[in-house]
Amino acid sequence: MPVIVSTIEEALDFLEKNTGQESVKIQLSGELKTLKIEIEGPLFKGAITGELARGLAEFQDEIYRAARFSLLGDNGRLTTSQKEAFELSIEVKEGCTLINIDLGKLAEGLTSTLQTMTPGELTLLAVAVATVLAAAWVGKGWLAEHYKANTELSNNQEETKRLTVVTTAIEKIVNSDRRISRFADAGSNGIREIASRATDATSIKVGRAELDEDALLNLKRRAPRSNSEALHEVGLFRVFRLDAKDGPFKMTIAGTVIDGEFDVEFERSDFNQAQIQALTNALTDRTEIELEVKAFRLHEKIRGGILIDIKNQHEES
Repeated sequence: MPVIVSTIEEALDFLEKNTGQESVKIQLSGELKTLKIEIEGPLFKGAITGELARGLAEFQDEIYRAARFSLLGDNGRLTTSQKEAFELSIEVKEGCTLINIDLGKLAEGLTSTLQTMTPGELTLLAVAVATVLAAAWVGKGWLAEHYKANTELSNNQEETKRLTVVTTAIEKIVNSDRRISRFADAGSNGIREIASRATDATSIKVGRAELDEDALLNLKRRAPRSNSEALHEVGLFRVFRLDAKDGPFKMTIAGTVIDGEFDVEFERSDFNQAQIQALTNALTDRTEIELEVKAFRLHEKIRGGILIDIKNQHEES
């Protein structure tokens, strides 16, 4: 008989009691199986606006990035079958706009595609990922503070105590494995994108957390544009795409000094023939190349990438 895990608390208990040395058949249910996003507002009567659709697309991209890190260590691209394994299954119901995201499918995606762990270890990882996604608004950033503050205002000491225990346990799980951390970031960033793009929403409830209009306004004030971080790094990068269809050259790269895959642009005339050939070789041979790059980090996304230099490449005499 499989062990049925239905709540965040049950998942935390399961993770604490199991070491991964033995294979345990698990069945996710309840909030561990389905993340419910309930949006109230005049535009949300079972409909998805264009902006909300873009928010869902951003959520999907965040999940793909986390999956690519877990499977490939950021060194490569997901295959079509791997993408299918981590494709969000979204159900939209009427009344308010109620979006159900199938966390069980994402957990199954990990167990079916990750080949470097034992079955017992895979089960623990899958449960941990489902847990942090189900509790993304509890365990990450200002949303956790908001949720906790609202609980304290209600004078419900038992609920405040329970939330503190859950948040502490989830943070411990997130910090235990970078793969889990990446999925926690993906959930937090994805939900933030959905909430900030749900124009005219009067409230949004995600799992157990609910944000009213004031909280949503605060969220939008914390949008990525107001919290950008300038990056200027030199390091080894993999090149995944290189083209110049219109205007400047554009390429897609990923490296360890800047997490994730992102685009950079450059002018062909700024570099010599040997440097351009080195980029082409890195793409063709799937090898790393040392680059100097400037970009901006908007929360977990990299924007405005510019190639400054291609290191250790000289014009042939």
